Amino acid sequence: MKVLVLGLDGATWDILDPLISEGHLPNLARLRETGASGSLESIFPPLSPVAWTGVMTGKNSGKHGVFEFLEYGHDPLKPRVNSSRSIQAELLWEIAGRHGMKTVAGGVPMSYPPRPAHEFPGFYLGDFLSPEKAADFTSDPALFAELERVVGPYRPWSTAIHDGGNEAGVIDD
Repeated sequence: MKVLVLGLDGATWDILDPLISEGHLPNLARLRETGASGSLESIFPPLSPVAWTGVMTGKNSGKHGVFEFLEYGHDPLKPRVNSSRSIQAELLWEIAGRHGMKTVAGGVPMSYPPRPAHEFPGFYLGDFLSPEKAADFTSDPALFAELERVVGPYRPWSTAIHDGGNEAGVIDD
């Protein structure tokens, strides 16, 4: 059995449906028609690192340990960006791997750096919080190079996002 979990941060159906209807997202339209889709209710606080960690662990922030983008535990005056090191629970793909399933995790917020290979027996690709040139940006540099050769350069975020008022550019990108 193959399962694809596709999460689009902040992309609610009231935003996606018109784009699908206008033909801007044909692949998403096909996935929706041939698979299953739905809406998720966010958790509190409704911040990306908290919500994504909740999805990855099935736990709330009190149990997984991530409360926002920043972590203050080491020095309250010098916060640092939360990372996978902050997560105090087993991740979905680690559970699947423990049960002999092959997994791929790509672009999932709060998943960098990848945990040791014995905890994640699969392919990992960094997210927008990952340093792109880090040695562990991907778990398999050879496979990553092959993916880029086939589909083009990987960018963990759209370069068009940084151009305010450029929604059409983000969609096209």
